[in-house]
Amino acid sequence: MYKVFSEVQGYSEEILKEFPELEFEYKGSRSREEVLADIPGYLGLIAGASFNFDDEFFTAAKGLKIITRFGAGVDNVDIEAAKKHGVIVSNTPGANAISVAEHTVGLMIAVMKRFTISDRAIKDGGWPKRESTSSPHEFAGLVHGQVGFGQIGAQVAKICHAGLGMEELVYDPFVTDEVVKEKVSGTKVDLDTLLEKSDVVSLNLVSNEETRGMFNYEKFKKMKKNAILVNSARGGVINEDDLVKALEEGWFHGVGLDVTVDEPIKPGNPLVKFDRVTLTGHTAAGTQEFFERATRMIFADQMAVFQGKEPKYAWKG
Repeated sequence: MYKVFSEVQGYSEEILKEFPELEFEYKGSRSREEVLADIPGYLGLIAGASFNFDDEFFTAAKGLKIITRFGAGVDNVDIEAAKKHGVIVSNTPGANAISVAEHTVGLMIAVMKRFTISDRAIKDGGWPKRESTSSPHEFAGLVHGQVGFGQIGAQVAKICHAGLGMEELVYDPFVTDEVVKEKVSGTKVDLDTLLEKSDVVSLNLVSNEETRGMFNYEKFKKMKKNAILVNSARGGVINEDDLVKALEEGWFHGVGLDVTVDEPIKPGNPLVKFDRVTLTGHTAAGTQEFFERATRMIFADQMAVFQGKEPKYAWKG
């Protein structure tokens, strides 16, 4: 049996039976210090996003062979520290693409149609005026700007184009014009052009040194004043102080955020005071379908490493 420490729970009995050699241990929500004390002796780790896995962690993790991030991002894993200690890093690319894309488009619709404003007012005993809760536009014919055209971003753009009838602009330095045209009949543009021309902008890009704080006051002021901004990537790609400033100046029809810099969001965060900001708690990938896809990917990669093979989803970045 191969011992695996899991920060994730709820694996189905059906999938567990497919991997009888794996022995999982889940100890509930744990602090970093508790995990550091527990981890020695485990061959594998299935990691969440609760804290950073750095050199101190890998030094303590005697015997660890593989850490698999439950999700597409590995931004809380120090890749160089893992390599230094001989630990393979893998993740689950694409497993959450449909789930996150659907959630992203759902946030767009909720913000445009002001569902949360109407819902809150009615539950408080009111019947909000049409002027305060109406949508300024239909989506059909509007311009959707997709920032990041990986598996999630491409799926968002596909839904917006095929399902909502939107024109697609894409910013992603790592894809070609031909790929954008082929997948969504869209146009690849520079970021400033996308911000200036888009009615709805969605962010689905990785968080790294280049993208942290990338969307700041300067970028917001390039957008249409009545635009919609949706972020289901990582909270850190938006400078939240600048976002608050822009909102206070009347910018944006609305903003939808599944991610924030601090998670859970801290009490008193000024973003919560705006009716036109719709928040969800980093739940975009939270579907049963994603969980099952990711589980099989993770278990297969863990087994591959224990058997001396190359894992299919080893992190190459």
